[in-house]
Amino acid sequence: MPVKCELTVSAYNNSIKPETKTYDPQQGKFVFVLPLKQNYQFVPYAPGHLAISDYIDLTGETNYREIKHDFYLMPLEIGNKIALNSFMFEQGDFQLSDSSFGDLDRIAQAMLDIPTLEILLEGHTDSQGDFNLNLQLSVNRVEEVKKYLMAKGIESDRITTKAGDKPGQSLQTLLKKDAN
Repeated sequence: MPVKCELTVSAYNNSIKPETKTYDPQQGKFVFVLPLKQNYQFVPYAPGHLAISDYIDLTGETNYREIKHDFYLMPLEIGNKIALNSFMFEQGDFQLSDSSFGDLDRIAQAMLDIPTLEILLEGHTDSQGDFNLNLQLSVNRVEEVKKYLMAKGIESDRITTKAGDKPGQSLQTLLKKDAN
């Protein structure tokens, strides 16, 4: 269902100033005119929702064209589950990549805005290599995400972690409680 929101676009290489537009479901569209040959991140925002950032790669484009694309916001409601694919790690490592911080900051802000919001972080690795090493790696990854959120002012008892029992899946958050 369309939601009135703000949508911000920024270029990965910071070659353009981030631009924000308001999406009105009554109008049904928004328009950005963007230079070609770049990658762009789009982040929607609406109160009571968690933004799901999305990316559009125009690096291979040589001609102007219109792109129709849906962007998603998740209502902050009990039981909602979302895969956050921006949480990237190098193979065999648990240090957060720079691309992870935007979504993590939005999660932290949502948790600060709604003090009763709790999340379950699930971390998984691929199925390559030793099972026990992968299990420890998935534990380290969710703990790294938890530490980041705690550094942003989120209490540790609002963040539950689960790791390692489903190889090949991405880090996920499960909303456990809302403000009601």
